[in-house]
Amino acid sequence: MSPVMRFGEFRFKPGLNTTIRRGIKWMPSSGSRVPIADETGEVKGAIQVESTASSRFYLVPDDAIAAWHAEIWPDNMRPFARMFHVSQALERCYRMPLFDAAELVTVVWFRVVELHGETGLELVARPMP
Repeated sequence: MSPVMRFGEFRFKPGLNTTIRRGIKWMPSSGSRVPIADETGEVKGAIQVESTASSRFYLVPDDAIAAWHAEIWPDNMRPFARMFHVSQALERCYRMPLFDAAELVTVVWFRVVELHGETGLELVARPMP
């Protein structure tokens, strides 16, 4: 059985998205179809992993942060502000205060291919206020 990727914020953009995960567990998933679940572990669909890359969080390129699945960023938002927002989300997700920007993370580039049994469904994240 393949591993299931859990999402605390179950919102996705049409097309290519990213998620940032602690460690390197998801590095070998490039090219794979991966089941996705909510926080309770209930499988809600699947993603197609396009590529993966690992680095220290502070070295994650802005295009990866900009494609983060859970937000549509304002056009005038600076890269540092986006990165700070994502680091706060990671703190909540992993239930750890002061997420360490030097921590090793994996950026997973993916497309949603199935949700609640429907294929080709495109979801839109809510824009940030």
